[in-house]
Parts: sequence; structure tokens; C-alpha cells
Amino acid sequence: MMMRNTFRNLLMGMTALMLMAACDPKGTWQMNRLGDLLNAEGGPVLTIDQLMDSISELNRHDDFSVHFPLTDVDQRPLEGVYQNPVTGSTLQFHLAEQRDSILTVGTVDINQQTELEVTLTTKPVTKFVQARGKSVYALYEVNTSTDSLGTGRQWASWSRVLLFVYPGGDSIMTTRGSKHFTHIFRHQ
Repeated sequence: MMMRNTFRNLLMGMTALMLMAACDPKGTWQMNRLGDLLNAEGGPVLTIDQLMDSISELNRHDDFSVHFPLTDVDQRPLEGVYQNPVTGSTLQFHLAEQRDSILTVGTVDINQQTELEVTLTTKPVTKFVQARGKSVYALYEVNTSTDSLGTGRQWASWSRVLLFVYPGGDSIMTTRGSKHFTHIFRHQ
């Protein structure tokens, strides 16, 4: 009897896992792989060549799709608003004069109309913009936690998205690792 209950519980658990996996929106696996890459121990400091080598390896698996038309140009986003003409979502960049120690070039206010376009929520959020080189940028936020002794700790958490700024800065491609989550924003 106990063996039958154990088997039944195992079967129910496996069924639940399969149902949860089937409910993931298209592109979730790819978005998570990109997030794992950017948040790995060395992820925040990968050179653009190292990052693109890792992405090329991921592009060989399960519909992972990050294809930037890279050149040696390092185009920064333009100050101001970019809008997705399909969804109406906006990215508003506020650029700094100098880069800091982790190559932050400023911040971006994200106001998206559909979930998972650039962030996980449709609530307006602000993220820091990190230059990776060759017109590729990553977004991150700084998190703070306090332990029971009142000691604060801060760490950066990289979003599961990359941005590519086209030469001239008139358009930005965002991707979360899948063709389903690749969008174009145009400078207004």
C-alpha cells in the first residue's frame, strides 16, 4: 500500500511539472538562459566578444535567437524617448556624461504596454543601462537587503534582456533571447 501511494505521489508530481512546463509562454526558456548568462558570476563583466561567443553557443539550442548586426561602431542610445510602433511601449533614456566603474551610461524609464516585452511587469520601472560594447547594452537594477543586525548589502541584478542600438541611434532592438520577445523601438 505504501509503495502504491509513493508511486502515485511521484506520478502526480511529474504530471504537475509537465503541466507547468507546458504553461510557460513561448520564449521563457530562452529568456531564463539569457538571464542566467548575464547574472552568472562573471556575467556582468563579460567582454562583448565573450558575451557573443556564449550567445552563439546558445543560438544552437531550442529556438534561442539573438542576432545583432554587430559592427565595430559603439553607438549609444540617444537621449529621449524610443517607442515601439506595434505596442506603444516606450523607453526613455537619461544618459550620464561619464561611465562609472561598471560602464553605466545612464538610466532608462520603461513603460511597456505588454508583459515580457522588456521587463516582467507592465508597471513603469527605471533600470540602469550598462554598455557592453559594439552598441550592445544590458539593463540592471540595484537591490538592497538588510540583515537582522541592520547591516545593509547591495547587489546588481541584470535583467533578462539585451539592447542593440542601430548605427545613428534612430532605432533600438530589444531581445530576451527569443524571436517571440524581440522588438524594435524607434526614436521619437
